Amino acid sequence: MKSYLRVENEVNLTLPISKEKSTTLLIYRPQPLGSSDIEMSVDMAVKVLDESLGRVVLIKLKGGKMIRGTLLGFDQHMNLLLEQSQELHEENKTNDLGTIVVRGDNVVIISPPPPQ
Repeated sequence: MKSYLRVENEVNLTLPISKEKSTTLLIYRPQPLGSSDIEMSVDMAVKVLDESLGRVVLIKLKGGKMIRGTLLGFDQHMNLLLEQSQELHEENKTNDLGTIVVRGDNVVIISPPPPQ
């Protein structure tokens, strides 16, 4: 005997194990983001990047590379313009890159500087 009970964003599913026993699974369904949630998220990202202009940021890229540099600018695609940038290696070594543009598709994490 299966029974389904949907409560807002979750589903209870009761599965029979034998004639005497059954188990209940609680399955959560992620709620889709509304357009206002996405707009708020984008606004927050733009605000953090705006506050980081002219300051040193740490960028993690796809593939695991880490880059540190002074944020000069960004666009709606999260392409970043960095100056005095360095690639950071695990052995505490750095490779000077100078002024670069980082394509937004490659950015995994942007770590802004601590608040002033």
